[in-house]
Amino acid sequence: MTKELLESLKQEIRDLKEKLDPINSQKEEWFNKKEELKKVLADNITKAKELQGSKSNTDSEIKKLKIERDKLNDDVKKLAENLKRLNEERRKISSEDDAGRIKKEVEKMELRIETEAISYEKEKGLMKKIKEMRLKIKDAVKKDSVLEEYKTTIKDFKEKRKLANEAHNKIKELSNNNEYTEFLRISKEINKVKKEQEDAFDKFIEFKKEFSELNNQLKERLLQLKVLQAKEEPKIKPKKTVRRTEEKHFVEHKQIEEKKKEIEEKIKNKKKLTTEDLLVLQSDE
Repeated sequence: MTKELLESLKQEIRDLKEKLDPINSQKEEWFNKKEELKKVLADNITKAKELQGSKSNTDSEIKKLKIERDKLNDDVKKLAENLKRLNEERRKISSEDDAGRIKKEVEKMELRIETEAISYEKEKGLMKKIKEMRLKIKDAVKKDSVLEEYKTTIKDFKEKRKLANEAHNKIKELSNNNEYTEFLRISKEINKVKKEQEDAFDKFIEFKKEFSELNNQLKERLLQLKVLQAKEEPKIKPKKTVRRTEEKHFVEHKQIEEKKKEIEEKIKNKKKLTTEDLLVLQSDE
């Protein structure tokens, strides 16, 4: 029964060792990837900081230009509404006569009434005509005023629209600035690398946990094997056998010590440890 148990333990130990190596490789692979991404992230952050000053100045200028452009666009909108109103007023005013010419005609008729001997009916007709012409004068004066306001407004409209377009084009030019776009690209890259680094770290932890669990099982099985093997050894050994055993233990102890020194050198030089190296470190002398 003990022999069967020994063989079963040995097989289980072999199976655990076979599982440990690939898991350890995966664990180290994800750890190395996490460290590589950490370096990439640090490089990108350094570049972003170098571009930050330039971007801050550009951001400030773009902000000012946007305020200026939005104000100009508001002015253009108001002026467009005003032009629409003035056009409607121009259409409503029917007079197409010149106010100055009409005034001269009115003055002539008034002079005729004052200086000529005309009949009452004739005078009445002239007075009626003068009244009508004075209304035309008002319309003509009003139309001239509207026309003048229209000319001024359309000039202001064109100027404000031109300035708004110039501000908008300047914003586009600054937004397409190489340093500005590079900063935005690096910022996106930083977020991407951060996510990849987090995923790599999660994978590392996952394989580390699995490795630790299997390694603990292996240590338990090795301990069980050691206990069973000790029970199987005869209580009293011949002196020659004892001497040979002691010599064997001495050689094995020396080999283990040398192996430990090699492992310490590996750790010092940051080299990858094998499953066998880990077992040596965790074993009793």
